[in-house]
Amino acid sequence: MTATMPERRTHDRHPESPECSDETPTARETAERLWRNPELDGFRIEAISGRVVVTPPPDGGHAVALTRLMRILDRASVEEDQFEVLQNIGVALPDGPGDYALPDLSVVDEDFRDHRKPGGQYPADVFHLVVEITSSNWEDDLRIKPEAYARAGIPVYLIGDRRHREAKVLWRPEGGEYRSAATYASGETLKLPGDVAAEIPVDVLLQR
Repeated sequence: MTATMPERRTHDRHPESPECSDETPTARETAERLWRNPELDGFRIEAISGRVVVTPPPDGGHAVALTRLMRILDRASVEEDQFEVLQNIGVALPDGPGDYALPDLSVVDEDFRDHRKPGGQYPADVFHLVVEITSSNWEDDLRIKPEAYARAGIPVYLIGDRRHREAKVLWRPEGGEYRSAATYASGETLKLPGDVAAEIPVDVLLQR
């Protein structure tokens, strides 16, 4: 199950709030309330474009794809270029107060820890690449996140689209959208543009 939920009104208030209010909580406030829900332990909760996106724990193929991709990026000498390859690190988004995403995989500046924001996320300008491997939330990865990452100025967005058996590379963010895009089929090899110039067999991203 995955859900993209709009900001909600009184029933989304923090349960410990002593007073009632007609103010609509932000997506970040709703996400923080959901973090405390024990039924959502292990779920990924994000606040993107004023909405809360809740994604269940991924399957084994998703984990294998990310592990193999990390090995490729390591072999491409990413570390020598003063980058770090990390899973599930939060990127701050500009759309709403406290909005953030948790990409499956990111390549960031080596000194990213020096730039941690009060909410626990990191500014988009320390990110060189974000990756999403689709699961049940494939529509979010293909429709919501490209716009959000482009508005944040993330240079390159790589999608392993397991539902459609292809990979997409988006780059050159301008005016809230990616100006360049390429699609690769299973069996092909893609080369990332930008600072992380790795060659990746598409099938690595499409593990079942």
